[in-house]
Formats: sequence, C-alpha cells, structure tokens
Amino acid sequence: MEVADELEDQLSEINFVPCVKFVKRGVASARNIADGVKPNVNPQVFQELMGGPSGTQQEIDDDESGSDLENQDNSDIEQLPAVKDQNDEYNFDDYDNEKAEPALKMSDIVEVTENDEIADDENDSEAEDDTIKPTDNLVLVGRVEADCSSMEVYVFNEEENSLYVHHDFLLPFHILCVEWFSYDAGSETAGNLCAIGGMEPIIHVYDLDIHHPLEPVVTLGKKGSKKKGTKRVGHKDAVLDLAWNSNYQHIMASASVDQTVILWDLEHTSPSTILKDFAEKVQTIEFNASEAEYLLTGCSDNTVKLFDCRQSNDENAQYKKWIIEGEVEKVKWNPSQKYHFVAGTNAGKIYYFDSRATEPLWVIEAHEKEVTDFGFNPKVPNFLATSSTDNHLKVWNFNETSCDVVHSQHCKVGKVHSLDPCPENGFLLAVGGDKRKKNFNVANLLDYDDIKQAFTNEPVISQGSKMEDDDDD
Repeated sequence: MEVADELEDQLSEINFVPCVKFVKRGVASARNIADGVKPNVNPQVFQELMGGPSGTQQEIDDDESGSDLENQDNSDIEQLPAVKDQNDEYNFDDYDNEKAEPALKMSDIVEVTENDEIADDENDSEAEDDTIKPTDNLVLVGRVEADCSSMEVYVFNEEENSLYVHHDFLLPFHILCVEWFSYDAGSETAGNLCAIGGMEPIIHVYDLDIHHPLEPVVTLGKKGSKKKGTKRVGHKDAVLDLAWNSNYQHIMASASVDQTVILWDLEHTSPSTILKDFAEKVQTIEFNASEAEYLLTGCSDNTVKLFDCRQSNDENAQYKKWIIEGEVEKVKWNPSQKYHFVAGTNAGKIYYFDSRATEPLWVIEAHEKEVTDFGFNPKVPNFLATSSTDNHLKVWNFNETSCDVVHSQHCKVGKVHSLDPCPENGFLLAVGGDKRKKNFNVANLLDYDDIKQAFTNEPVISQGSKMEDDDDD
C-alpha cells in the first residue's frame, strides 16, 4: 500500500504545459457555438468523417483486434491515389484547380438547436467574457495534470493587459504538440481549428469556435482491425510535432516516434506521402514560410534534414542532411532570412545554418540542458528567444557571424518546455513549464531594461507581464 500511495502522490504532483500556441487576432468567432453541439441530422456523414460509428466500444474493439497490425510495414498504410505529375507528389501546382469533394467541412459535422444558442439575457459580465474581440489573441495551452490532459483556450488582450481562460476541453490522451490552422475544406470562409498530437498515433482536430467540444471534428489516422479487415492509417506511435503549410493550406505534416513524417492531405484527411528516411524518432518539423515546398526536420539520430516536397515520395525522398552534436530537439526557420534556420540540441547547443551551405554559420553553448523552443521576432531581424529545461529563458542579439546573450531569466514556470511569440508583437511570449502551481505565463520582454537597450529601434510597450524569478512554492 505504501508503494501505491507513493505512486499516487507522485502522479498528483504532475502538472506541466508541453505546448503553447499564439493565435493571430481576428480569426476567432466573436461568440463561440454554445455547449451541447450535436451531430448534423445526417448521422452517416458524421460517422464517416469520424472514421466510423462513434463510441468507446469501437475503440476497444479496434484495440483488441488490431494490435497485431501495429508492426506492419508502412507500405500497408492506406494512402491517396498517386497524383498525375510524378514530380509534384503533393499536387502543389494544380491544387487550386481541383474540385474534389471535401472530407473536412465543419458545417457537415455540427449544428446548434435553438435551445443550444447563447441566450440574450445572460449575465452581462459573463457575456462580455465570452465575446472575443478583434483585438484579442487566443492562446492555446496544452496541459497534462496527473493522469488527465486538456486543452485550455485563453484570451489575451495586449491593450488591456488581460489574460483569462475562455474555455477548455478534455483530451483522450496525453498531449505533446498543437498546431493551429484555418483550412476548412468545402467552406467559403476560413476556419479556426487546431490539430493535437500526443501519446497515441491518431491526430485529433478540434474546432476552436465550439465551446467545450465533446468530440474532435475529425481525426487524422485510424487503428487497424483484423476483425474488420481494415488497415491502419497514419502513424503507429506517438506524434511529437505538427506543422501546417500556410501556403499550400491542404497540407499538414506530422512527426512521430515511429521514425516517419507523414504529409496529410486535409482535403481527404488521408496520408499523401510518408517520409521514412530516419534512423530514430523525429522530434521537430517546420515548413519554410517563403519556400513552401521545403520541410525542415530534426531527429534523435543527431541529424537535421531538409526535404524538397516536390521531388519526394514514399520510395524516393530528396533531402539535404546536416549532422550535429546531440539529439535535435527543435528546428525553426528564421522568418527574416528565408534560407536560414536554427537547431537546438539536448545538450544545450544552438546551431545557426544557411540551408545552402554545409557548415553552420555559428554554434553556441546556449543552455546547460536541452533547448526546447525558439522565438523569432519578424519585425526585429536580430532578435532570438530560447527556452530550456534548465529553467531559463534567454534573449539573444544575433547576426550571420555571432550571437550574444542580451537577457537571461530564471523562470517561475520551472523547466520551460515551450514558448511561442505573439504574431502581432514578437516581444510578447507565451511560455509553458512544469512548475505545479504556476506553469503558464504571457511575458512582455520589453519590461526589461536590457532588452529595451538592445532593441532601441522598436517601440516600448507600456503594459505587460514580467516573467518573474523562480522561487519556492
């Protein structure tokens, strides 16, 4: 009993934020769809989009009957028919001309009855909190607490210096990564969606304009079932990172412990191509915002690879490779220099590369432990923020030949697992850590004099929230 009690106590101590994501202003609906959403009157459409009849029993059946399919080769995974142009595997060139029937359409999935709509006579203060203004950002905060996992949707307003939880929802697995995207196939308007990856192979997609969703609107991947004669679709192990292609908006990439990267076609919610050129788990991925055909990957086998999606397919991938010292924990493109990127390792080193060259432009020992995330400021090309499990957040002034620390902060959020800059103001950072009583914050870096002095050409923001020094609970 003592061992069981000790394990229970240890579990109760777990409370950390593995991922955060700032969402740009103006994309969220002013008022969320109320609680109590239900399937559209056509239940067959809903079940098909959800990958079959909804319910716990099917998940149990698939788990029991499909376990012997988990080790099958990736060649057995259901995929889309090959596109006509063999040099354009992702159909980038002709995508805008396609008229395929969409699979991911929010209007086909939910409707709200009159009783579900938000009543006009609600409490005024609650109604005001529920209203999302054009000047508000959403901040997506993935949380793991004890044996539960959830997504918290915060509203942040820079002008008012306000931050509060707008709504949240439970997840059926421990979350590891989140990616926001706006692609809603078949809809005439942009969506407000997020894809969530975690400790299971299936990626769940949620509509952020639905208050407290009970189910994902769609899933990417499904388990195989020997009993039903169905093949596994997608990954066969945990999903570690997600990357949406904001230029070719029908493409979402996912990285997994199963040593693959999958490019998903969101039009059909099916894999388009599976990249298998990895010797270890793939921990981090990102598309180039300027050269959208290029996908950057970081792997635990100490390699960074840059894939040309136009020239890659399941059997023959075209990529450039760099070998660095340590497992690659994070890669990120520099938005101000389209050929440049950074890579952070589990040993605390940061490498800065020009993708056209074979050697790094510079290498620094930035942290004592693993580098977990990066934050660039598109309006300040020489600004770089880094986070680490050594409890530090650092700000650097860098160029092509050097990188100098400007500010080092011992964070109150504990070991820093994630950070993300505000799209409209790169000096505002959402930060997630593992401090049980305080593990999420939005910090205004211009509250620090050393950062102001280093970046004097930028306007000083009058209000913000400092990232306080660490202290005991």
